[in-house]
Amino acid sequence: MAAASLDLSCSHDPQAFPLAAESDISRPLRRARRRRRRQPWLRRIVLASACIAVIAHFATDPEQESGKVAGKPVHDLQTATEAALVAPPPRWEPFEEASSLFALRSPDGVLQPADTIRRHRSGARQDGFVFGSPGDEGYAQLTITRNLDEAPTSFFVELVRLAGEAGLAITRSQQGFSVETKFGPFEAAGITASGPARQDCIAFRFAEASMSLRMGGWICGSEERPVDRGHLACLIDRLALMPGADDEAMDEFFAQAETRRDPVCAPAAPVAHRDGTATAARKGS
Repeated sequence: MAAASLDLSCSHDPQAFPLAAESDISRPLRRARRRRRRQPWLRRIVLASACIAVIAHFATDPEQESGKVAGKPVHDLQTATEAALVAPPPRWEPFEEASSLFALRSPDGVLQPADTIRRHRSGARQDGFVFGSPGDEGYAQLTITRNLDEAPTSFFVELVRLAGEAGLAITRSQQGFSVETKFGPFEAAGITASGPARQDCIAFRFAEASMSLRMGGWICGSEERPVDRGHLACLIDRLALMPGADDEAMDEFFAQAETRRDPVCAPAAPVAHRDGTATAARKGS
């Protein structure tokens, strides 16, 4: 027999549910809600008690009192911490006992050896030339690096790093161009360098992977006599290998380069002497 259907016609008359019965039902519900509201305070008290117990345990840890933390002697941890704070060695350090491999030929034909020689932490070396001072007409810097195993960076990043080492800031960089030299084309760009004075220069770099050879630097002019590509080419064409350098491959590389040297550049280049006086300009300038 089918069950009787639900009676959907139940009365909604308030008199059908006595008030006493309604009060008896709602009072327990209100008490339950009040108990639930008090429970978060209880949980916080329990959690705080647990934290205090853990702190008290470690404060009286017998291993810590005996000079150990997590099973290791305290002095071992101190040694490890000190080792982690030791700074890495600098990228470049002075290489005072080394002899210059490269030189720049002066206007009277004398070979001027590098001003500085540095050794990289990887074993590479760098010979550096500095002519004049920032702000001087003909101020120039040239670095020659051998056997550096670091991947080359962008021209601008490399230039900013080199300028920072010289105490200069690069405030403007122009579109790059190529300059032909006896070693081949150099990457170059006009820049503005700021230091003791604001100066327009030409920055440059070169790499010969077969010789693990890199060159870079800048040459600067003045408002009255701005520097140009010919000045840069002549500076590079003055670079020579020092006599007695025990490197047959480098000897051959420089010998081949000399056959391509522009005779217009011999013998002078538009850079300053180390005493600050200016050299003669290149021929034809």
